[in-house]
Amino acid sequence: MPNVTTTAVNKITDVSAFSGGNITYDGGATVTARGVCWSTTQYPTISDNHTSDGICYGEFTSSISGLIAGQTYYARAYATNRAGTAYGEQFCFTTSSVHNENGGTLNEHEYINLGLPSGTLWATCNVGANVQTDFGNYYAWAETSPKNRYEESNYSLYYNNHYTSYNNFDQMTQLQFSNDAATVNWGYGWRTPTYEEINELVTSCTWTWTTINNVTGSLVTGPNGNTIFLPAAGHYYETNTPWYGTAGCYWSSTIKDDYEYSYVWTLYFNSEGSNTSESWRVCGLIVRPVRQ
Repeated sequence: MPNVTTTAVNKITDVSAFSGGNITYDGGATVTARGVCWSTTQYPTISDNHTSDGICYGEFTSSISGLIAGQTYYARAYATNRAGTAYGEQFCFTTSSVHNENGGTLNEHEYINLGLPSGTLWATCNVGANVQTDFGNYYAWAETSPKNRYEESNYSLYYNNHYTSYNNFDQMTQLQFSNDAATVNWGYGWRTPTYEEINELVTSCTWTWTTINNVTGSLVTGPNGNTIFLPAAGHYYETNTPWYGTAGCYWSSTIKDDYEYSYVWTLYFNSEGSNTSESWRVCGLIVRPVRQ
């Protein structure tokens, strides 16, 4: 079996932490899975919660999420080849406590608890914004800086008529932290929401089309009565801004079409309601982060 060591758990918050490992020997066979597993009991295995972080040997980083505040956990790295699954040394860590059940601040950015079934904590404003009514910055999917024009010719992950990452070759359908505008601009602990998380926002919350401080958008009320406001910022293609002020279109971190890898799941809303939709990844859309 492979030889694997565990990276000490770090960047611990109330709901997340980071770890990882190093596969120093593949056992003479291809590594087919690697990551970190964790549990509230000692010596967790891949039957417990675990990450999936690639299929080769060497160093890797793992994001542990969905944790409970003030809880003690045990974590260790794993690596699998055809001979079986090997584990690294075990680390024990305790998540920090949440002192405000309605929300808090991370890296100087506020988040709020909407009482969602998943426990996901949503930011109160967009990346590049300072208050809830600001639009913030527009980003092409998997880019971390805004620009003046959004099209294939200046998309950083497109060359010679092919996508250079998140494609049929690497088969990645989930945005990595190094390509996440939320993580890069706001720091670890923040990320772009997944398809499941934007869909939960649609199905579990009440959406009210309204105007706040002369800005049109949707007031989203969670099951516990707490709210966030999403401005109707439209989106960019080339230098045009369709739906500006009449609809909102926000990125998720999940590729929609795992064959062409051209479209990404998005959160779309207007005066008639909200739903999950799709947008071409080269377009410029808004990012509303969630907590890790």
